[in-house]
Amino acid sequence: DISVSSLGSQSLQQISIPLNESALINYNIKLNSLANVRDYLVTFITQLLITTSNSIILQSSSLVQLTQATNQLTRNTLMLVANRCYQLSAALYAIFEKISYEDAQSASNQLFQCASNLLNAVNGPLQGRTEVLDLDNS
Repeated sequence: DISVSSLGSQSLQQISIPLNESALINYNIKLNSLANVRDYLVTFITQLLITTSNSIILQSSSLVQLTQATNQLTRNTLMLVANRCYQLSAALYAIFEKISYEDAQSASNQLFQCASNLLNAVNGPLQGRTEVLDLDNS
């Protein structure tokens, strides 16, 4: 129920808005479909070679983009991305003295953002802010 009253008024008008079940079902179908796509794409990115600072920047940037919608990340996606962020961080640490400050900063900023996205995605279902995805129930 939504209550509406004008300023200074004592009486309240009650407006009932029924939950639109079909809209919620369609939303969950689309949410799970997008989660499946992200799950599929992450498997390719996590298999790319880490060769240069540019590959670290490109891969971490791609992972940030893929993890931006934190309500569409399955547990499998979270594990794959977390492992890849760790690998990229270790690779960056190994070469940070040999690359430009700007490249190191860009890569580390992307990796921090990726980690932040992962933490938000993990906490969403735990705090009841997001739905548990179908792939996580199977």
